[in-house]
Formats: sequence, C-alpha cells, structure tokens
Amino acid sequence: MNSTRSIVTKPFILHNVSQIFNPLGLVGPVTVMAKPLMQDIWKLRIGWDVELSQNLKHRWEEISSQLLTVGVIKIPRCVATDPTSSLELHGFSDAIVRAHGACIYIREILVDNSVRWQLLCVKSRVAPLKTLTLPKLD
Repeated sequence: MNSTRSIVTKPFILHNVSQIFNPLGLVGPVTVMAKPLMQDIWKLRIGWDVELSQNLKHRWEEISSQLLTVGVIKIPRCVATDPTSSLELHGFSDAIVRAHGACIYIREILVDNSVRWQLLCVKSRVAPLKTLTLPKLD
C-alpha cells in the first residue's frame, strides 16, 4: 500500500483502502476508520481528481499510518477442537454515531475445565448518512 503522496485525491484514498484483503473482517477496526473519511469526501462533492483540503489530507495521514500496521497482524485461523470439549459461540456488538461493529468468538471448555477463546469473524459498517439512533445501530 502506497499511503504517502504529496497530492491526495479521492481515487488515491479509495485505491489504498480497497487494497486491504479482509474477507473475515478481522482488520475491520482499522479499515472502518477510513470509511467515514470517504463518506465525508463524497458528501462534500469533491471532484474525482481534485486535491483534498489540508484537513482531509491530515485525517488521511492519521488513518494511513494505522493502515500500515495491518500487514503485521497475525491471527491463527485453525479452530481445531477436542471432541470431548464443550463449545459455545459468543457474539458482541457495539455502535457509535459514525460506525457499528460485531464479532463472534468460539469458547472451548476442555475436559480439565481450562478455557480457550478464538476470534472467528468481525463485521463493521459505517453508519448510513441518514441518522439512526444508537439502539438501532446496535
């Protein structure tokens, strides 16, 4: 990802954000920060190849510095379980005004009563432009 550039435009940001392969949403907490920025750019009706304002460019620089950490995140994907263990699925969700997200964990209780947790998937979305209440976002 080439996140630094002297002239920052709408297609430049869109290109960099769309490069992140995230089928299970595990890096959603990082990528969801870029989506409100894209919403703001679209709301301002900024032209396709028009350089962004200093404020928007600064927001992008902050987000892109965090997007660069995505390459070093490692999450084990094997969910091998002991046939004698007990399994539980746990789901959590939360919302703020600009975005909401949810995650699902598997909890495995082994025969010796020890417990293992494994993150299975994460979903995050930017709140729609039409304002919703926080309970509806949750």
